[in-house]
Amino acid sequence: MTTQLALNLEEGRRRKRAGMALTASRNSEWMAQALDDLRVFAAERGEFVVEAFRARRKLLHKPEPTSAAAWGAFTRAAQVAGIIKWTGRYTQASSARTHAHPVKVWRYGKPSEEAV
Repeated sequence: MTTQLALNLEEGRRRKRAGMALTASRNSEWMAQALDDLRVFAAERGEFVVEAFRARRKLLHKPEPTSAAAWGAFTRAAQVAGIIKWTGRYTQASSARTHAHPVKVWRYGKPSEEAV
């Protein structure tokens, strides 16, 4: 007997947004500090992957979020805030835990550009 998985893209997107909002609210203090740190990091680096930012924070003994899922919400918040913009490119992740899967390459968003 074959079981068919019911797919519902809109429901999946709704659940993703809800999960990210919940994760962001549980990590709001961490996220605010991490966004401030990202502004400096991104301005210095130009282009980067989020795993490099995570590694830098770890090296500096900065606090971690309550769960790894918070990094997705964090990246989305940084994008919405205009701190970072996707370059349209991917590269392979370098951390062993990610098994070299593709990750987005970001660049500093320079929010002031948007006002011009």
